[in-house]
Amino acid sequence: LRVIGTQLTDDQKRLVYPELHKRLDDSSDPVRIQASVALEALIECLTPTYDDTNTGYLIKGLLIHMDDSNPAVQEAVCKVMEKLAKVKPGVVRVSLLEVRDMHRGTQYIDRVLSKL
Repeated sequence: LRVIGTQLTDDQKRLVYPELHKRLDDSSDPVRIQASVALEALIECLTPTYDDTNTGYLIKGLLIHMDDSNPAVQEAVCKVMEKLAKVKPGVVRVSLLEVRDMHRGTQYIDRVLSKL
């Protein structure tokens, strides 16, 4: 993705992120962490004009894992959200505030919010 990402159309990006989301649900934590790395690469290809609806879908899939029982997965997903917050700050802020009180801990949400 880092090599060809800038050449991907928005439609191609919309096809890629659901597949990466599926990897976040893998039973293997190393696979889930690597999926986060791949999502970071995908986000590096997004522009502020990427549509808010698909950004919201992407965020919703990530927010579940920011409340994961494994801190390493939480950290990896938080890094993804931090990158996404640089590209789509408004959508990220609204989404984080919607779920903040539902998460067991708020440190990762608060960390992303503090960078907005």
